Amino acid sequence: MDLDDLMQQVTGDDPLSRLSSAMTVKADLDDLADSLIGHHVDQARKAGHSWSEIGAAMGVTKQAAQQRHSAERPPKGSGRMFTRFTAKGRQAIESAQAAAKELDHGYIGTEHLLLGVLDVRDCTGSVILDRFDVTRADVVTAARDAAGTDHPKARRGHTPFTPKAKRVLELALREALAMKKGYVGTEHIVLAMFAVEDGVATSVMRAKDITRESLLEAIAMHEAA
Repeated sequence: MDLDDLMQQVTGDDPLSRLSSAMTVKADLDDLADSLIGHHVDQARKAGHSWSEIGAAMGVTKQAAQQRHSAERPPKGSGRMFTRFTAKGRQAIESAQAAAKELDHGYIGTEHLLLGVLDVRDCTGSVILDRFDVTRADVVTAARDAAGTDHPKARRGHTPFTPKAKRVLELALREALAMKKGYVGTEHIVLAMFAVEDGVATSVMRAKDITRESLLEAIAMHEAA
């Protein structure tokens, strides 16, 4: 991506509106940069590297790295990022939290995000999932199987996102930008799940013979209807 590519994303009929649009593009890039760093922090943690090593690689202290990227915290930039989510997109995330508690899971994974989308009836994501015959029962069964018997139990207060769920929420913004949308909807959350290939949600959808391409086609048809 170069300056010409960025200039094409700036819209407006006058200099001030284009300046405002440019600021939005900058915020989007900031979110994507945070997502990029977050992804590689997760990869370093999975490889067994300590927070001290990660902090050194980032040029910050151990404490700063852990505070910014710990899985116990909401997704990086979520305060700003979630303002880009539609009302139904935010409702899906809230429903995912409720689904995790319903299943007595002490974490929010990709499977709970998928349940959250399904629980928001008449949103684009749930309408498309209905077309592919993805049911709530399918996802609940997969969520219970993935959790097994020895899993963190739900407790009062904050329920953390898993690294994979965090990644889905971060990538949902990228999907929206790729489709040239100024908002993040439930359809972008569903699309982002395919970038997290080993997530439970992706396994559920693949069992229904869903592909990224078939999802994109379904979204386009829904928008054209």
